[in-house]
Amino acid sequence: MPAVLVAVAGAILLVLVLALPRVRSWQFLSLFSSVSPVPVQLSLNASFMMALATLLRDPVGKLKLVRGFIPSALLVMALTQFASALWSARASAALTVGATTLAILALILFVMQQPAAGSASRDLLHAAAVAMVPVAVAQSVSTVVFRFDPDLEHRYFTSPLIVWLLGDEGRLLFSTLRNNVVDPLKSGGFLFVNGNKASMVMAVWALMYLSLCIKRRSFFHFAMFAVCMTGAISTSSKTAIFLAFSLVPFFLFLPLIVRVRANPAGFIGGLVVLIGASFGLAYVISTLSERLVGIDESADDRARLWAGALTYFGESPLLGLGVGGWAQRWGSDPAATGLETLPPHNMLIMLWADSGLLTPLIAVAIFLVIAVRYLKKIAASERHRDATAAALELAAMVWIFAHGMYDNTNFYGDVHTMVVFAVICARAATGMVGEVQSHADGVGAHVLVPDSSPRGPKGRGRGDARRRRPATNTRTSQGTRGDQNGG
Repeated sequence: MPAVLVAVAGAILLVLVLALPRVRSWQFLSLFSSVSPVPVQLSLNASFMMALATLLRDPVGKLKLVRGFIPSALLVMALTQFASALWSARASAALTVGATTLAILALILFVMQQPAAGSASRDLLHAAAVAMVPVAVAQSVSTVVFRFDPDLEHRYFTSPLIVWLLGDEGRLLFSTLRNNVVDPLKSGGFLFVNGNKASMVMAVWALMYLSLCIKRRSFFHFAMFAVCMTGAISTSSKTAIFLAFSLVPFFLFLPLIVRVRANPAGFIGGLVVLIGASFGLAYVISTLSERLVGIDESADDRARLWAGALTYFGESPLLGLGVGGWAQRWGSDPAATGLETLPPHNMLIMLWADSGLLTPLIAVAIFLVIAVRYLKKIAASERHRDATAAALELAAMVWIFAHGMYDNTNFYGDVHTMVVFAVICARAATGMVGEVQSHADGVGAHVLVPDSSPRGPKGRGRGDARRRRPATNTRTSQGTRGDQNGG
């Protein structure tokens, strides 16, 4: 594609992100990122560029929001990744890694700024889910079809369309950039050449839809959950199969334990039983599927990669290897004989290798903070369905983390899941109930702010009664029912 056309297309996309109303801009970004076409190879994915462009919408207001732990931690991570260009073999790639983290931060700040009045359209998770429906259906259905019709899958991956959607990953799939969808037992749908990554994306989408199904009592959202989770399992990723039959039942029943004001022994006992039952079921199902289908997740190869990482960590624990350093070090390691140059298939190892020890520590801290704040929200919820919906959002985040520990995905999952990650982080960053009244968007409007007030009964701050006083406009009183960005 000529460079002029690329520049014009990019300019149009940026204008749309900046000129459209906030919710419409968010939906457009959600739809585009769910596909993330790569007609030309750019140093930074177009979806991340669009996310960065949102910083131009009220930059001063966004700067004021970088005060809570999650936004400030991501800012430190991005700055560390930028600094790693100083010792990286691929300095420009290190800058790209930092820009990607900065784009994730920009999306989180965008969500935190979103006014949350009574209109259901202002729930950005729901807005993203609606925008992504056609892509989610096409991706999930194509995954199932390709799983049972490898010839059709091969014809698709050798068609001209693949270059527009996947770039070099698709164009070179059967030559120098082979990936696991060439295995007849694997499937990645029309958007992925890696079945494991495809399974993570569809599973996160599925949990998003299931959360909205519980919150809104919507059969349509349940149908979308079923479609996406079927697609995730149809990839034949053992990671997806294990997580689907462990995380989903675990987080569906977790509110029953967390919300019960029982004695500590009863709470711990219930939690142990739930963990044992969930993971026991997952183990049985995944073992059975492996024996029936013969799935091989190359656990031995991962063990060799992680053993090599342990050796390299001893050589440079603080600064890591720099971006591009892992491939160089692995390629020169005698222990790698017989195994092609692969990424470490562990996001914490990859974060360390690229930028040093600080970045994986930040990633773990962010996940722990999100988990704690969501658990508090679950325990404080007055309605069981609100608690369950929050638990399923937490399940999506746990899936991203767990999958990243065994496969080649990032701390935010993948570009296709960045909007879901951003909403969950924003809700955790605002304390889930951190809403204050504002007349900037009409009578009785709210805007998300970090919640730092002392905790009162059921998790609410002592100032919440004043913050959430019903407005004179009867329509806005519906805005405190929990279907908003604040949870």
